[in-house]
Amino acid sequence: MNKKIKKILFILIPVVIICIVIIAAYTFRKPATSVGNSKADLSITAIELFTNFENDEENANQIYLGKIIEVTGIVTEVIINQDKTTSIKLDSDNMFGAIICNFNTEEIKNIEEHESITIKGSCSGFLMDVILEKCTIVEV
Repeated sequence: MNKKIKKILFILIPVVIICIVIIAAYTFRKPATSVGNSKADLSITAIELFTNFENDEENANQIYLGKIIEVTGIVTEVIINQDKTTSIKLDSDNMFGAIICNFNTEEIKNIEEHESITIKGSCSGFLMDVILEKCTIVEV
């Protein structure tokens, strides 16, 4: 290799590395989007949401995945997780699945089973249940 190429590489490689580090730092340190302050992309009942995923998961993923959804349904279970966060299960009218709404905080108080509730969260997909993350309570 001649000296000119070595000199260019000696300058270019550190510049590229610095750019990669800056981009990575910006991407990973971006503040999380607050679902509570965001407007819902759509509103739907828990039964309709579950049925849409159960009938055509691929199409439902295109419609709901990553979107902020406002879901109204009946509480079937309130779960206190090991990390002290709370999850609420909403009835899906299916004995094998539900809508699971995960909350990042301990804000859940006085929510009881069989109660009608509206929850806003970010849809992260469908396993046996439809999962909503970063949830907030809209109305009880």
